[in-house]
Amino acid sequence: MAAMSLGFIVMVTPWTIQEVVVACTGTKMPDFLDFIVTWMALSNSFWNPFLYWLLNNNFRRISKELFLTKVLCRGKKSPTQCCTVPTPLSRDLEEKYWGEILERAVSTSSLGKCPPPPPPPRAK
Repeated sequence: MAAMSLGFIVMVTPWTIQEVVVACTGTKMPDFLDFIVTWMALSNSFWNPFLYWLLNNNFRRISKELFLTKVLCRGKKSPTQCCTVPTPLSRDLEEKYWGEILERAVSTSSLGKCPPPPPPPRAK
């Protein structure tokens, strides 16, 4: 966790300092420097999975297993289970039952259990 926090601080702090300096002094940073600092800050989220993989054995094991079984179709599942291409028939079946699935989801959620609205007031 410390490495992730340190990485965030290293990537985002230059941008924060740049924004404070620009706001306080009214000057403009050179375009190239502004691009580099902004890119570093915005790319911070991109680097997180790589840092997780590098620093966490459990994440490394799970990502390797997912890569082997889902992308390369090796390992625990057979190739027919993980690399099937959807056929038009399977797509039609999915579309046929989507309303049924949605109806079931709404009826089991709190939306399906709302009390009916009160009757309108009587006119005198």
